[in-house]
Amino acid sequence: MPSRGKGDPSYRNTYDKDGVTETVELAAPLERSDANQYTSISEGVRLDSSGPGAQKQVRKMQSKQSMQWPFHRRMASESPSSVMTSHMRRPSSGWNNLKSFFKAEEDTVSLSSKPLVPDYVVHYLRGETPETLAQKREQRLWGERRTNVTPQRERFMSQHIEIEDPWASRTKLNIDGNGYANEDPQRGMGRFFAGWKGGATCNVILAFTLLVISVVCLILAISRQVVSGETVIFSGSCDTATNINTGVHAAINVLAVILLVGSNYVFQILSSPTRLELASAHNKKQWLDIGIPSLRNLFHVSGLRTALVALALLSAVTTQIIYNAVIFTSPTGFKSEVIVVTSDFVTGAPFANGTEFNRADISRTDILSLQNDASAGKLTDLATVPCLQQVGGTFDTTFDALILVTKLSSARSSVIQTGMTGDMFKLNSMSSVAISVPVDEAVVDRCLAREGLAQTCKVGVSTLLLGIVGVLHLITLFSMAAVLTWRNFEPLVSVGDAIRSFMRNPDPTTASACFLDKNDVGDSRWGFNEAKYFTPTDHFWFFTPSIKRWVLTIVSWIMITAPTAAAVALIIEHEPTGALTPLGTPTPYTTFLLGDANTPPLTHTQATILASLPQLLVGILYFTTNSLLTTYWLSHELSFFAVGPQPLRVSSDPVGYQTTSLYLTLPRPVSWALYVLFAGISFVLSQAVFPAIVSTGPGRTATADNELVGVGFSTLGLMVLLALLVVLILGVLALGLRRAPAATYANGTSKGNPLALRGGACSAALSAKCHPAPGEPERSWRCPLAYGVVVDAVGAQQVGHCAFSGVSVGAVDAAKIYA
Repeated sequence: MPSRGKGDPSYRNTYDKDGVTETVELAAPLERSDANQYTSISEGVRLDSSGPGAQKQVRKMQSKQSMQWPFHRRMASESPSSVMTSHMRRPSSGWNNLKSFFKAEEDTVSLSSKPLVPDYVVHYLRGETPETLAQKREQRLWGERRTNVTPQRERFMSQHIEIEDPWASRTKLNIDGNGYANEDPQRGMGRFFAGWKGGATCNVILAFTLLVISVVCLILAISRQVVSGETVIFSGSCDTATNINTGVHAAINVLAVILLVGSNYVFQILSSPTRLELASAHNKKQWLDIGIPSLRNLFHVSGLRTALVALALLSAVTTQIIYNAVIFTSPTGFKSEVIVVTSDFVTGAPFANGTEFNRADISRTDILSLQNDASAGKLTDLATVPCLQQVGGTFDTTFDALILVTKLSSARSSVIQTGMTGDMFKLNSMSSVAISVPVDEAVVDRCLAREGLAQTCKVGVSTLLLGIVGVLHLITLFSMAAVLTWRNFEPLVSVGDAIRSFMRNPDPTTASACFLDKNDVGDSRWGFNEAKYFTPTDHFWFFTPSIKRWVLTIVSWIMITAPTAAAVALIIEHEPTGALTPLGTPTPYTTFLLGDANTPPLTHTQATILASLPQLLVGILYFTTNSLLTTYWLSHELSFFAVGPQPLRVSSDPVGYQTTSLYLTLPRPVSWALYVLFAGISFVLSQAVFPAIVSTGPGRTATADNELVGVGFSTLGLMVLLALLVVLILGVLALGLRRAPAATYANGTSKGNPLALRGGACSAALSAKCHPAPGEPERSWRCPLAYGVVVDAVGAQQVGHCAFSGVSVGAVDAAKIYA
């Protein structure tokens, strides 16, 4: 390359076939009086002209040329960049241009030994650039690595590049700068619809929809000028009212359980530790749960996340209770007049109306009306036992007056005594045999009944509770949406997240203990680096959850099952007819009053909330059951790595062969089945235990003057609820009888699995299995992984090692020891 100056030496650049500078030769000494040093424009070449007879300097170029060919004036983009990923030529300055003016032209010998057209000109005419040539050269060097070079010219000169976080669960930038395109975190709106963020986004959308629905219902209720009281949305036929109540409660419980499921989803995300939190716990020899919702982890994560978990869970369970208390039915009924008379009363015998014979203070006109109807045969003649059953109930829905004709005689009055149903008489009305029953030392011989007015029902809605539901929806929405606003939050949600993190950065606290399990950690053997044998035994899913988790699940199941079974037994035993009472409908013998009928101690709102409190037990049972089933499938997913290579299923930013999904650990079909079952349990419970608000009036009065406020039970609903609870526990136990997939061992047998979890999830036990062999490829965690022997034990005294690996692994030998 001739110099632009005269009298100065020439340079000769030699290029290889890819356009990369090989050498720069100094053809003649540089004659200059000063002793300044000059730096060549070519990268990495420095000339020293401090004295005559300068030595020829030759240097192999270590990198490719700049991003432009030598005859291009613009050397690189002027856009700023915080990190450069390739070697760039030093930009030319005015002083360098001035130095080049004094360089001598090449001699004829040097020129004759070079081609007339330089290689870089030929490459330029072919449409090649230094970038494309470099890509081809890298591909030839990498060979079979299946690595692709992604052009970054449009990006690296104008974007900041994130440096790799050693504690992250994914790679942001490769060490050598040659990263995969999908190895960068997903950006834009797409990141909110994949992995755990996608699931959280779906739950946020559902919570927002429910918030809008509750606000609309509240506005409609307020538009009826009912701000803090109750509004009647229907009044009329009891059949229609029952259908409305049943349909609304079905929809309410479907929506309430959706919030319960969504809160549990966010609970697992927020309680999942980051790698830094995990490292902090392991340094203290404390283990955490991985891949399951965990109350234990809340003591090791930030206080903000713990507070959000508390808000999400409490708001979801409270919403389920309040939701079921928002709407209720109020049927009309009768406090029937009961008159005990002698046999000649029906023939028109006189009677006294004093307090001695008329404790209920029934008017003489009503008694005369009943006597005339009895004499005219207008009353219904009932059998003794059914009649006494009507007398013993808290209210009556058919008859408004009963005449008990006894075998007694009285010279003073044909009326012996009066009263109201459920108030005066202590009857042996539960007998199923038609025998005489004593009533105030009298013997009933006959029973006459007068039918009352047709029963009507109202469907009411509490505006106050609707407002509370809206506030709870807002709290739930906030607790769910908050997690989506944390850009740098990278929890180890799934078992794949944990394996990926431990493979990239092995945990030094669990080194040389590949068979460390939860029992060893509990027995304080963590850190002893003990070598162990593996004994192949069948692993049933039943052994996967810890004893504490089993106890919590069984106790939460008994808390709702035992009262249900007791209520069924008690009510059926004392139900006079022995028939199953309908869903959501109060009956005289299955309604328990909460105070005196004239002065009820509880308002309608208080009674509906009290009747809905058992929904709290349903919420607790869902959380414990979901956690136990999640432990089942956590072990199941992990066990398959001992059977053969499996791609990691991560919760965010998959790379290589890794996959991701919206579900965290529990597969979607299982989650949906659990949701349907608990939605059914919640709905049936709302119809089995419900508020009983009965408007009553004596005799033939059209306007009710009293209300009976209590809690009603449905024997049919209680039996269906009991059946669903039995199905739930039998399903959990039946799944516990499944075996973990069997791994193949060195002796050819297939029994047991070295990765099957016993006693629940344990971060220390998992990290102990993620210490790759020294020769493991650097990024093997991006490939399908298998668990097995990576360092074989040779000889009786040698200790082998098992770990996850992206290359072939050996079968575990029960006769050898591993650490």
